[in-house]
Amino acid sequence: MSRIDDIRYLRDKTKASLKLVAAAMSEAGDDIAQAEEIINKELGKRGDTVIASRLPGHRIIISYVHHDSSAGALIELLTETDFAAKNEMVQRLGKDIAMTYAFTDAPAAQWDEMKSIRNPEFTIADLIKEASGVMGEAIKLDRVVRISNMK
Repeated sequence: MSRIDDIRYLRDKTKASLKLVAAAMSEAGDDIAQAEEIINKELGKRGDTVIASRLPGHRIIISYVHHDSSAGALIELLTETDFAAKNEMVQRLGKDIAMTYAFTDAPAAQWDEMKSIRNPEFTIADLIKEASGVMGEAIKLDRVVRISNMK
């Protein structure tokens, strides 16, 4: 593959910015595996730093209702900008969180420990941290309301 194809591959795989991917490729001497490690490490640092240092101020409410109307959830995500709130990645994140809550009996206070329904290897906290790192903005789950007729 050419360098451009490698960069495109890493951007698609990691969802990182072109600038970060190009810098990681240069630092890794065009080694894709090493560049991916650098990118993931940088995205992880960004997620930690962004969440810890900035306060999100834009609210977005996302809903999920199961196809048979047996369960549903409303969640409120906070983002730094309206751009992030409207972003497709944040919308998918919100749907995933709402779906997880709709079918989880755990109290909303334990959200950071909950496993995602779509991605059981990740907790809700992991998904928020990843999205925050990729977007470069703070994202916070503020409120959750769950309604269910399941016992």
